[in-house]
Parts: sequence; structure tokens; C-alpha cells
Amino acid sequence: MCWRKKDTRYDWVWIQMLRQPECNSNNISNAMKVLKGCLPGRLLLLFTLEVGGYRVPSAYVDLLDAVDDAARDENLLLYTFRDLSFQWNCRDVTKIRNAKNRVVIDISHIMRDAYMIPTKEPSQEDGCYFANPYLDWDTYQMLQ
Repeated sequence: MCWRKKDTRYDWVWIQMLRQPECNSNNISNAMKVLKGCLPGRLLLLFTLEVGGYRVPSAYVDLLDAVDDAARDENLLLYTFRDLSFQWNCRDVTKIRNAKNRVVIDISHIMRDAYMIPTKEPSQEDGCYFANPYLDWDTYQMLQ
């Protein structure tokens, strides 16, 4: 996201996709149950929608997809996520518009910042990231 006409920022956030009671439903994926309805996403744009006199603070985010049903890495005990739009050419607007992982959300669904670590060196990047649930007490409590 371009921030005040400066270089692009990669701000990551945890987004509450489902409420806690909905996570106990049988038709929810195991990953959503493990992550308590939260997914990490990269903030692309912050804006306000005005609809019929109501103002809705909103965010356009690129959601990550949990790898292996949110099973933790055996060595580091971290969750692994994949960016589904990683291999796309950013200038191909039609692919970006059709991306199911890019969504507009009400800003109130943003829970907190997320600490995402690329799984590879920058020269070998594959669009996969580790999420560190042990970074701070709030994140640990949210995901445990």
C-alpha cells in the first residue's frame, strides 16, 4: 500500500472472518476452527464508504490462505500461510479483480497487527509466510 506518497508498505493484520460461535459449526473448515475464525491479510487500501448517509470505514485486504489446515510447522511451531495472488502479474488487472482472496471488509473486523515472516529468502520467495503466535501475549491469547 502506498502510504502518503512514499514507498509501498506491507502492513499485515489479523482479520476476524467468523465470530467465535460460528467457528464451532460443522460446515466450517478445520483451519478456521484452529485459527478461531481469524486470517492474516495484507492491507492494500483504507477508505470510507458512504451509503445512504452512513459512513462505513473500510479496508481492502489481500487475505492469506492457511496451509495444511492450519497445522503448525513441526520444528518452529508456527502457522504457515500462502498468498494466492503471489504468482500473478500485478499489472494484469483482470486477474486481480477476479481474485477471491482480495476482499473489502468493515474496518471493525481488523483485530490487531500480524507479524508475518517470509518462509524463504527474498531471492527465492514463494509467497508463503509463517505467522508467529508467540510474538506477544495478545496474539498468543487470540490464537490459543
